[in-house]
Amino acid sequence: MGGIGLLTSLVGCSKPTQKIKSFLTFTNGKTQNIETIEDFNKLGSNDDENTVITLSNGSFVKNTVLGFDFGDNPFEITQTPAFFLYNYTSLNTGLILPNNILTIGFGFLSGCASFNADVTLPSSLKFIDDNFLSSCSSYNREIMIPKSVISIGDNFMGNCASFNGTVYFGHGGDSELESIGERFLNDCPSYNQMFSLPNSITEIGTFFMWNCYAFVSPLDIKNLNATIFQASANSFAVSDSAAAVYTTGFSIGGTYKNEIKAKFADNASEPYRKII
Repeated sequence: MGGIGLLTSLVGCSKPTQKIKSFLTFTNGKTQNIETIEDFNKLGSNDDENTVITLSNGSFVKNTVLGFDFGDNPFEITQTPAFFLYNYTSLNTGLILPNNILTIGFGFLSGCASFNADVTLPSSLKFIDDNFLSSCSSYNREIMIPKSVISIGDNFMGNCASFNGTVYFGHGGDSELESIGERFLNDCPSYNQMFSLPNSITEIGTFFMWNCYAFVSPLDIKNLNATIFQASANSFAVSDSAAAVYTTGFSIGGTYKNEIKAKFADNASEPYRKII
C-alpha cells in the first residue's frame, strides 16, 4: 500500500508540459528565443531594415531574420502588435498564426521584400487591420481569409507587384465578412485570378482593385448590391499612364451585374476599364 501511495504522490507532483517558446531564425542558421512579452512586442516597429532590435537575451539586425515561429504562443497573444515584422526584408519562411489570435494589427509583414511563403490565418481571426502584407514585392501565394473574419482594413496586400495568387473568402464560399476597406489589392499589376466576393459584405471602400492592370478574369459579386461601391469609388480603374491597358475587358457575374456595369463602364472622371 505504501508503494501505491508513493506512486500517487509522484504522479500528483508531475510538472505541467512546458510551452514551446516563440523564436526567430536567422540567415546564418542561428535561432533566438523570445523570452518575454516585452520582447515579443519589440518585433513590431516601423524602423528600416538595418535597425538593430535589442531583446532581453541579445540583439539582432532586422534584415538578418529569415523566419519567425509563434511556438505554442506562450504569451497567449490575441493581437499582433502594429508593424509586426515590418521591413524584415530577408524574411522568407512560412508563418502559422495561433488559433487564439483575434486581430492582426496594422502593417503586418508589410515591406518584407523577399517574403514568398505561406501565411496561415487562424479560424479565431475577426479583424485584419490596414496594410496587411502591403509592399511585399515577391509575394505570390494563395490567401485564405477565414470564415470568422468580419472586417478587412485599408490597403490589403497593396503594392504587391508579383501577386497573382487566389484570394479565398471563408471555406467553400461561406464567410462572415462585412466590410473591406479602401484600396483592396491596390497596385497589384500582375493580379489576374477569378475570385468571388461573399454576399455578406455590406461595405467596400474606395479604389477597389485600383491599378490591377492585368486583371481580365471573371469577378463573381453574387448578390452584392451596386450601392456598396461608393459613388466616387474609382473601383476597377487604372491610372492615366496605363491608358492603353484599361480598355481590356473583364466580366462580372451575379444578381447585380448589370447595375455594376452601368455604374462603372462609362464613367468619364477616370479611365475605367471595360466591363463586359
